[in-house]
Amino acid sequence: DKRFGTFPGLAAGYRISNEPFMQEINWLDDLKFRASYAEMGNDVVDPFQYVGKYEYDYGYSFGIDPTTENGLYPSSFPNPNITWEVSRMQNYGFDVTAFKGLLNMSADYFIEKRDNILLPRSAEVPAYTGLTLPDENFGKVNNSGFELLVNHTNNKGKLKYSITGNYTFNRSKVVDIAEAVDVPEWRKQEGHPLNSYVAFLSDGIYRDQNEIDNSPHMEGATQPGDINYLDVDGDGKVTGNDMVRLYKSPIPEVQFGLNVDLEYKNFEFNMLLQGQGNATVAMYGWDDLYTAYIYERRWTPENIDAEWPRSFEGDDPHMFGDYNLSDFWLRDATFVRLKSATIAYNLPKQVVKSIGISGLRFYLQGRNLLTWDSLEAWNMDPEKSEGVGPYPQVTKIML
Repeated sequence: DKRFGTFPGLAAGYRISNEPFMQEINWLDDLKFRASYAEMGNDVVDPFQYVGKYEYDYGYSFGIDPTTENGLYPSSFPNPNITWEVSRMQNYGFDVTAFKGLLNMSADYFIEKRDNILLPRSAEVPAYTGLTLPDENFGKVNNSGFELLVNHTNNKGKLKYSITGNYTFNRSKVVDIAEAVDVPEWRKQEGHPLNSYVAFLSDGIYRDQNEIDNSPHMEGATQPGDINYLDVDGDGKVTGNDMVRLYKSPIPEVQFGLNVDLEYKNFEFNMLLQGQGNATVAMYGWDDLYTAYIYERRWTPENIDAEWPRSFEGDDPHMFGDYNLSDFWLRDATFVRLKSATIAYNLPKQVVKSIGISGLRFYLQGRNLLTWDSLEAWNMDPEKSEGVGPYPQVTKIML
């Protein structure tokens, strides 16, 4: 029934530079316009969701004089109508070569519409029901953006070089994610970027008890050195109703790179820079992230104008306060990284031939050498995915 899918694709190109009316443009070597439409099915989903599953458990009591016995219980609600997630992609672009091959460029504009995305309708069902709903094919997310690739290659005497840059911009928009009908407009995710945050707004850190007593705050948990959350709904206290949706996402809207290759006589040099922009990561909930940088700048009774909240133990009520997500913990994940660099020397052919080999190359190579970002307080990888540990990239030097 629903297990098979058909996903067609069609592409067309027009090499306009071959037309007679283009022959007078001497600097243009090649120009091609492209357009395509394709559908793709996503099969990277949890398997066997159409089957009712049971798990074996110990702890069931039966009889007038009850004894504990082993038993089976249903562990999932099957969805016999589950089928493919589908991506429908439109792409429009051109390729150009100019100035006798010195300049090469490709540009693309794309529109992707994903539907039948597998999601549970959990947001539509109150939590007090205790229901665990199956995934259904109803989610819809749109993406659109553009990509640009530019290359310049040339020779200057004994110097050969190639410089390639790429830039991608992609913006997502949630169309349907089965939000609850009573979600206020300012907390809706539909119509906004994918994976945006719901968080408290903050206004610094409480310096002392007097500031707490004279402002709305979380009852029973707030202490000096905690984050000062704003009372958005104006009811005189801070509750979950004061959380707002911040239309920022850990998914970067901008990605870019720069690759440089140089050759001079027997020497070689290669460098790759990469980076991202318009990405925001949540820097809370990681015990490993409490670095010396933060510890030395934390709130204490002797340092009430601190940059960071006070420290706390695992069972401290403070966890209830500052482990809530707020804009205090949302940080810009823009970065530029020197991903790799290589310096090499090739021994002259006449030298290596004299010792019976065809080539000998000495090189020094480094990976993840430098990263420029605004997350120095955590000493972590700004490219990390949500839910992945905070460890920094490993620098490697090879000789």
